Amino acid sequence: MVLLMAMAPLAMSGNRLRGTLSFGAESMTFTACGKTEALWLNSASLNASGWPAVQTMLDSQPHCDLGSTPCSPQKLGITGVGKISRKGSYGHLGLYAREVRFSEVQVSTAGADSVCQKN
Repeated sequence: MVLLMAMAPLAMSGNRLRGTLSFGAESMTFTACGKTEALWLNSASLNASGWPAVQTMLDSQPHCDLGSTPCSPQKLGITGVGKISRKGSYGHLGLYAREVRFSEVQVSTAGADSVCQKN
């Protein structure tokens, strides 16, 4: 029991992540660079350090909501510190096998299309 409690702060600190946020009709996802799996964006991420700048950039794009379908999702390249969940059932209708919860986020200066390209 003591070992698990000692490990908890490390687990919550998360990993450095880089990839693309995608907001669409009933979807909020993050796809890490080099991966194909879309992770559900845990809504606690909306309170992450740096989120206001992310929100400003998303708000500058046309929204993709149920009332505006068909539409292209809003996309934004980000870097941040987050924790990826174990496999389970997450997101809208439980359609996602994992979720990510960011504690810190930053808008990538590279943009959504090039955030994953090596410099």
